[in-house]
Amino acid sequence: DEEREIAPYLVFTIADKEGNIIRKLNKKASNGINRITWDMKFASTSPVKLTKKVDFFKNPSSNLMVMPGIYKVKMGIVAKGKYQDLTDWKEFSIKPITNLNLTDKDRKEFIDFQKKVMQTTRIIYTTTNYYNNLYKQLYSLKQVAINAPGVSYSIVEKINTAIAQLDTLKYKLYGPDAKASWEEVPPQIMPITVRLEGILQAHWESSHTVTETEKMNLKIVNEQFKPVYEKIKEIGTKTIPDIQKTIENAGAAYTPYQLPELK
Repeated sequence: DEEREIAPYLVFTIADKEGNIIRKLNKKASNGINRITWDMKFASTSPVKLTKKVDFFKNPSSNLMVMPGIYKVKMGIVAKGKYQDLTDWKEFSIKPITNLNLTDKDRKEFIDFQKKVMQTTRIIYTTTNYYNNLYKQLYSLKQVAINAPGVSYSIVEKINTAIAQLDTLKYKLYGPDAKASWEEVPPQIMPITVRLEGILQAHWESSHTVTETEKMNLKIVNEQFKPVYEKIKEIGTKTIPDIQKTIENAGAAYTPYQLPELK
């Protein structure tokens, strides 16, 4: 068991005020004072590149910074394959560089808006992680469908359609790939994640109350994301299981993402 082979290591778990865990940082345990730095970013949602050995201390982050607010952290240790808490939760604050001179009413609106943005952010980036895994499933199924003698080519066409649908959703989520930077991309409809990152960035670079532009942008993000979410859900919960069922009934090979039926 690889987990048991490595030396004990520390785990720093970071959560928001409501207790939603947003980041875990691992660090080798050593004698004396142990320190670790959090870059105030969410965990990476990029697809994991599989290797023969797990890197326990990679700690990848996304490009998305968390909102200012109250957070908490606790420290634990993994030893001999078992985790144990070493501390209770300790609260700390993340504040913008500039001071916010807000009335009680403005501060309540500001905090309420932060919570809405955080909720939207969690849903979108969790969904994009799920979406990335759908690509892997579809390409594995396509490989099986092409080689299996008992599978009609219409299944390959169905898989190609689903992949094309994911490509369309990728454009809506991220926009076109830029060779160097976003500035070189021609004018177009703002991608959902780019608009969301703009909302988050605004809270780190200003000391004003919530603007109508920020409210409008959050509304647009939620409206544009809903149909994208529904399509991703349809592909993951209906299209792919239907394809898997057809392939299984044909007696073809199983994919890494498929559990065979016990008969």
